[in-house]
Amino acid sequence: MYIIFIRGGLNINSKRVKNPESPDIDLEVEQLQELNREFYQNYYSSYFGTKLTLLGSLYTNPIDFLSIIDSKGIKIDVYETKQSIERTELEKFTKLELSILYYHCIETFLRLFIAYAECNSVIWLEFARDRDYKKFKEKVKKIANGNFTFRGNGLDYFSKNIFYGLDIINDFEFPENTKLETAIDILKEWLVFSSNEILEVYEYNSFKHGLSVYVGSNSKYYSENDINNEDGKIDCLVYINKCMVDGRYKWQKCTVFTPLYHRAVIVHILQGLINNMITVGKKRCGISIEEESLVVVGSSPKEFYDVVKKKSPLASKANKKTKELRYYAKNSD
Repeated sequence: MYIIFIRGGLNINSKRVKNPESPDIDLEVEQLQELNREFYQNYYSSYFGTKLTLLGSLYTNPIDFLSIIDSKGIKIDVYETKQSIERTELEKFTKLELSILYYHCIETFLRLFIAYAECNSVIWLEFARDRDYKKFKEKVKKIANGNFTFRGNGLDYFSKNIFYGLDIINDFEFPENTKLETAIDILKEWLVFSSNEILEVYEYNSFKHGLSVYVGSNSKYYSENDINNEDGKIDCLVYINKCMVDGRYKWQKCTVFTPLYHRAVIVHILQGLINNMITVGKKRCGISIEEESLVVVGSSPKEFYDVVKKKSPLASKANKKTKELRYYAKNSD
């Protein structure tokens, strides 16, 4: 198996140097084109779509999966087991993995967009150089505020050249009743939506750390819970967060509803846009592509959410609620 590692390595024998020389200095340019080709030939651009299909199968057909495990067991090279899994545990696992996939897909979508927007020549190097999460978060805030300017270019330029490759694909046709200007406006809404989602740091970190107890600098997280309401049950995350209230810090219990049906749709859409960026990059690198595989998203996040909400009334409860923990009243004396 050939695996692309995005993140660079760490030389444990190197000494910490103040203002070290950039790794780009004296880099031989002859190898750059080959690095690009290696990246595009091996990047698994359909990862999120494949994982969504597999998790969707587990979510839809848990009994079929468990019957295979019970009858045939599992073997991975030297590791072999016939350990059974309870259906309730499989359901918890599937919900957790779908939630993690949602955030992983959003972060990858944004990191890809930013890397392409800032890229000088080799996208693989652009990924490797951007390892500071604080800097990444600042760029995401910029996008969330509607600022898409990178290296002097704006969203019009990026839409044409990163997502649809109009500068190199001359015969690309937009779907009927969809104009380029409309596609750009919708793309803008998806970038802003994704940025706002990733800026929900507490929820994102809690999923990333497996929904187990996680102690960060400002908060403590607890495991997944089902909240009962008049319509039935809806999956949610409950965590404790420290907030400034009236000049002092107080604890709040936060409940964030996480409807899987809405999030599965988001993953599917963002997978298409991720595939667009990689497909156009391949074309630019001289690798043959199927141009008909490029997708044009015809609706905004809100429009997709409204469609999902009609199919499931519980989606209307997909918001965030906070409740302050009880405190002793201060003695006026």
